[in-house]
Amino acid sequence: MSVGWEYRPEKMTLIKDTVSLPPETAHRGSLRLLEEPLTALFCSVRCPGDLILKTYDLARAMRDAGVPVIGGFQSPMEKECLHLLLRGSQPITLVAGQPLRLLPHLLLLI
Repeated sequence: MSVGWEYRPEKMTLIKDTVSLPPETAHRGSLRLLEEPLTALFCSVRCPGDLILKTYDLARAMRDAGVPVIGGFQSPMEKECLHLLLRGSQPITLVAGQPLRLLPHLLLLI
């Protein structure tokens, strides 16, 4: 199934080239993931039904292609995409904008 999207890591800017992490940044896992091209996933809290279906298709395509993904996974659609992505083997980078204790759906992942 084509979703009109093609993974092209050579066109991406690496996070390590644009951001320096403060020393007090908390992390789990390897920071080497930030040295690789990552595709950001973010969704509005409200969106039309046809976009919801396209987003599901996109998340599945990203999962099946093994695309490394980065996101906060806080909006309802982002949470749904996270559930789809977790069925794959691609790297997923979670960026929590607030303390994880306030994000119980993400605590199960760490």
